[in-house]
Amino acid sequence: MDGANIRLSTMDLSILSQNKVSVMTLDEKYLPTAIVLPFEGHARQSKLMHAQVTTCKGVYLDLWLQIIRQKISNQAIAHVLHNACMIDGTKVNVMSAIDMMVESYKRIILDKSDEKLSLPIILPIQSMEGITE
Repeated sequence: MDGANIRLSTMDLSILSQNKVSVMTLDEKYLPTAIVLPFEGHARQSKLMHAQVTTCKGVYLDLWLQIIRQKISNQAIAHVLHNACMIDGTKVNVMSAIDMMVESYKRIILDKSDEKLSLPIILPIQSMEGITE
């Protein structure tokens, strides 16, 4: 098929897929922009879909619990890292450090002072204990 005026409906794409026909779309320079592949003709994808459909609920529950545990763990790590800055000897969270740095920068630019720019220091993991928002 060639031409900018060709329109295919989802039913057309479905019928083509059922007949194991792949469809590739091209841009004005005839470079590929997308491809529609039939699942049934693709052995690996077909096996994967079959495995997902036949998997028991217990396995899904176990996977869901693993995902939730990992998300909670990642949030805890992110919280510690979020609060992992020090400016002028004071432990602060990242947003506070950015605000302090911007204010310091404004004072230097607007007041043309000789003040040094306050830059946050990222703390090593051992120093992060006891940091709170």
